[in-house]
Amino acid sequence: MRLGISLYVTGKRSIIKSMAYRGISLRRAIEARGIDVIEVYPFAAKVMLFGRPVPKKQTPVGRAWLYERLQLLVNGLPDPERPISHDEGDAIIAAYTAYQYDTGMAAALGVPEEGLIYLPTRTAIT
Repeated sequence: MRLGISLYVTGKRSIIKSMAYRGISLRRAIEARGIDVIEVYPFAAKVMLFGRPVPKKQTPVGRAWLYERLQLLVNGLPDPERPISHDEGDAIIAAYTAYQYDTGMAAALGVPEEGLIYLPTRTAIT
C-alpha cells in the first residue's frame, strides 16, 4: 500500500542504534511472557487518522492541533488548559493504534519476516 509517508530505517550506524537494540531486547522479554508487542509509527498514524498536513508536534500550534483531534477519538484526555507534550501525543496515538490492533481494526504494513508496522484504519478525521 503506497501512502506517501516517509519511513526512517535505523541501521547499524544510526545515532539511535542503542535505543533500537534496547527496544528489541524489551520486545523479546515481553513477548517471552506471551504478550503481543506491535510497532507503531505515530506520524503515519496521524496521517491515516487526520490527513495532511500534520503540523510539527514540537510547536504549541501543532500540539493544540493534535489535542483537538485526539478529543474526537479518546475520552479522558488531560485538561485542555495544560497542553500535552509531543511525547504524550505520540503515546496517545500509539495507545489508540494498539486499541485498534486489539479489536482487529489496525492495518499491518511491511514484511512479516522483517517486522510489521501497524496503523489505524480509521481515516481523515478533520
